[in-house]
Amino acid sequence: VSRNGLAYIIRRNPKLIVLKAKGCRQLSSSDGRLHSVGCMSKYDFVGSATDGDNLDHALSRVFTWEELRLGWGFYPSSLKILEPSIQMLKAINVGVGAQLGELAVASLPKHCPLLESVSLCFQ
Repeated sequence: VSRNGLAYIIRRNPKLIVLKAKGCRQLSSSDGRLHSVGCMSKYDFVGSATDGDNLDHALSRVFTWEELRLGWGFYPSSLKILEPSIQMLKAINVGVGAQLGELAVASLPKHCPLLESVSLCFQ
């Protein structure tokens, strides 16, 4: 699956509740690095994002995110991309490979006022 293909699916299905795309190398940027990973409600997405990318735009336009799962290649700057869509976030799981620093973790209550659960694994 391509980055544009996944962005198209997300944009065309605003009530999407389940989508799993783990380990899809086609979603990485041209340099092969994964930059963002996310999950919406029961939506589980693993992919990459670069500034101005269609996939970033599609992900940031989802305003009903309740759960976010972060993994390989997620950087603190990715939170800025997702900021509009994490206001309703209730649970966040930061796993292996995600680079979510102390400042980003400390800023979660500000960006996610409804946050109820934080899980940090191998940080």
